[in-house]
Amino acid sequence: MTRYLLGRVAQSFAVLLVVLTASFFVMKAAPGSPLARDRQLDPEVEAQLTERYHLDEPVTVQYARYVALLARGDLGPSIKQNAPVAEIIADAAPYSVVIGAQAMLFALALGVPLGLIAGLRQNRAADHAAMAVAMIGVSIPNFVLGPLLILTLASGLGLFRSGGWTGWPDSILPSISLGLYYTAYVARLTRSGMVEVVRQDFIRTARAKGVPELWVVARHAVRGALLPVVSYLGPAFASVLTGSVVVEKVFNVPGLGTFFVDAAFNRDYFLVLGVITVYSALLVALNLAVDLLYTALDPRVSVRR
Repeated sequence: MTRYLLGRVAQSFAVLLVVLTASFFVMKAAPGSPLARDRQLDPEVEAQLTERYHLDEPVTVQYARYVALLARGDLGPSIKQNAPVAEIIADAAPYSVVIGAQAMLFALALGVPLGLIAGLRQNRAADHAAMAVAMIGVSIPNFVLGPLLILTLASGLGLFRSGGWTGWPDSILPSISLGLYYTAYVARLTRSGMVEVVRQDFIRTARAKGVPELWVVARHAVRGALLPVVSYLGPAFASVLTGSVVVEKVFNVPGLGTFFVDAAFNRDYFLVLGVITVYSALLVALNLAVDLLYTALDPRVSVRR
């Protein structure tokens, strides 16, 4: 297990380096400058800023300098925000994490029961009804669902605020808007896993021994049925965090996605790369966690120790 973990960690660092290298050179190849403003800067001021942020150096030298900063745990300064990137991310990340985590909990809380019901009642009315409910999430994009929730639950019934962030209740509507899309995938994966598991020999053996149906499902079938969902959780959670940009804009949430979009438009190199670093690190860490959890749930999967 130790050797496996060390190998996966080394692979994760290699993946992060490749992603950051590609992102760095793509950002540098894009037209425009972080010093471009609506009102042109004084040439002397622009020259000072260019020297301060080392924008006049060759791209390879800038890349080496940035990698050296990362090695020291420094994400660099934000050119537009005039603040350290680490502080900006630390202030914005909690909003995105709260919305993303709640969105995934919502998707699991709704999608898993729907998938279990559909799998146990395959090709019956309950199966078709559960899948129809789950497919609503795919059919309605979050940029449409968000305004609909604001129109009905916020403006219409006055149960929530229409935007902004003053406390935890303001995260409910964005979480529902973001999580409903993933509910359909969780439900379909759970259903396919349940359909496959209930046909296995050990399920038939348990039923033949007279084990109560509820115990067969809860103790044996559910564990196997959730394996596809577990594999999906790592990339899905990372996708939730990176895909919350539209939702954050609709509900005026000061999250990480909002800063990422603004930084990309403003060519704020360090802030864009800092957000990419956080997103990439989350993705590889979640994939590693999912692999370890998969081995715990499925005894047929093992790692070399």
